[in-house]
Amino acid sequence: MLVKVYKNDIVEIDGVSKTVGEWCKEYRRSVLTVQRRVVGKGMNIVDAITTKRLPKNNYFRLAVYTVDGVTKTLEEWCEEYKITAEIVLMRFEVGWALKDALTIPVRNLKNLITAIHDGEEKSLTIPGWAEILKCDPSAIKARISILGWTPEKAVTTPTMPRRMITAMHDGELKTLHIKEWAKLLGISRIAIEKRVSRDGMTYEEAVSRPRDERKGKIITAEHDGEMKSLTKKEWAELLGSTPETIHHRICSLGWSDEKAVTTPVVKRAKRHKTDKFGED
Repeated sequence: MLVKVYKNDIVEIDGVSKTVGEWCKEYRRSVLTVQRRVVGKGMNIVDAITTKRLPKNNYFRLAVYTVDGVTKTLEEWCEEYKITAEIVLMRFEVGWALKDALTIPVRNLKNLITAIHDGEEKSLTIPGWAEILKCDPSAIKARISILGWTPEKAVTTPTMPRRMITAMHDGELKTLHIKEWAKLLGISRIAIEKRVSRDGMTYEEAVSRPRDERKGKIITAEHDGEMKSLTKKEWAELLGSTPETIHHRICSLGWSDEKAVTTPVVKRAKRHKTDKFGED
């Protein structure tokens, strides 16, 4: 049974009770390492904190899981269900339930996969689809076996290009690496990837879009009983804030334009410095 670990959880070791964070500080270990050992490798929390280093593949002995009231090591469960521990552990990492990770068989990856591409139905092997997607066949296999995607979704969802993207920019056709596109657009590579994964764009569309379509945009909202139409910079000055704060509210927090420019900014109290005698 998987147990989540939190920094403030109380743990008793040799009759002494402390929080996980305090034990980690004492044993010079990060909380993240303890969480990974407990959730990903099935160790009990005391062993996860006190064990200095895990020998390679030692988690086969340490990882003990319970399924339907029966407790076995990870190695024993994998032998029973004829699945490799590597597949099970990778499934854990992307959020699979223990029983599903063990019992759902790996699809036969040698079969043809039929899907629609460019308006045409095609039946190809994984290497054939990988050539179309311009990715490694292992990326498609991982989508199916580890992420649990359907074969159709696995071969029709664009992958992050490893090399070059060709698209129009300022009336000119350019072929650049994704990092070069990010620099040219003045945005991060992650922003380009989000346009593909979140907004459903192709990589060509993602690098053809201007940096910030909201830049200079007029936002109309009510302020002090009066309707005003101002830019983000002007609204920021009115709120005693910054344009970045308004942009963050709209683009990162998902606020409406009106809410972003009418919600007051909370000012944090400044700390007073004291001299060595404790006087202000």
